Amino acid sequence: MTPEEKAAAIAAAFGTGTRSYTYLGIHFQISGVFASGPAVTCTVAAWTGSGAKRVNLPTDNPYTFVNPPLMVPDGGTRVVTDPDGISQTVDTFTRNDLAAAQQIVYDVVTAVAKCLGWTP
Repeated sequence: MTPEEKAAAIAAAFGTGTRSYTYLGIHFQISGVFASGPAVTCTVAAWTGSGAKRVNLPTDNPYTFVNPPLMVPDGGTRVVTDPDGISQTVDTFTRNDLAAAQQIVYDVVTAVAKCLGWTP
C-alpha cells in the first residue's frame, strides 16, 4: 500500500464532517479531515472530564500525519528467531484504519499537550 493510499484510508476512517469519540479516557472531536498525497490533516479538540470538571487539552492545530500507520496490535504474540538463533516474542498486528487513526491522534495530541503544560 502506498503512502497516498494509507492517508486516504485514514481520512476515510474519520469520514467527513465532525466526529466525536472517547479514546483512553480523553474525549476527541475531529473535523476538517482531508488527505493530500501521503498526508492526512485534521483539526482536533480534546478534553477530559465534563461539565464544570471539563479540562481542555492545549492543542497545536491543525495536525498533519504523513504516511500514517494502519496496523494496530491485535493482542496476540508470535515467536521470531533471528539469524543467530536467538528467539524473542513480538506482538502481532492487524489492519484497523479507525483504531490506527484514533491511536495516532491520541499519541500526538497528548504529547503536544504535555509539551504545552498539560499534566494527565
